[in-house]
Amino acid sequence: MGFIKKIFRKPTYVFSEKDLRWNKFIDEICSKEFFELNDFQKNVVVPFWYHAHCCNGGHLCYIDDFPEINPRELSNALILHGFSELADNFQQAVLNGEEDEYVNADENFGNMEGALISHLMEYVELHHEKIFHSQ
Repeated sequence: MGFIKKIFRKPTYVFSEKDLRWNKFIDEICSKEFFELNDFQKNVVVPFWYHAHCCNGGHLCYIDDFPEINPRELSNALILHGFSELADNFQQAVLNGEEDEYVNADENFGNMEGALISHLMEYVELHHEKIFHSQ
């Protein structure tokens, strides 16, 4: 009986305002079509999409799923956020990734990706009014 009570116990985690804003960013802003985003939103959403797709399928997944995004646009957004090394890695993936099936680029990304998502979460928190109210 004790085991069953543990299974049906209410969750104890309460979402903070920051958590709710991050979820709102993903639900409302990241789900838009690329052409619906303004420039400020693109500079946050494009690196988010890059992170999400590289984590789920590597650079090939990102490149296949977002052919409408100019690679320079992602590189510029990464540089804007202080991730020039990640931008260089992405450019190398675009130029040479097919040679090794993106293995090198994916490995390099894996070594740097945690800092990117943490930064984007903080960036959304700091600039949430501009991100949400410029829709």
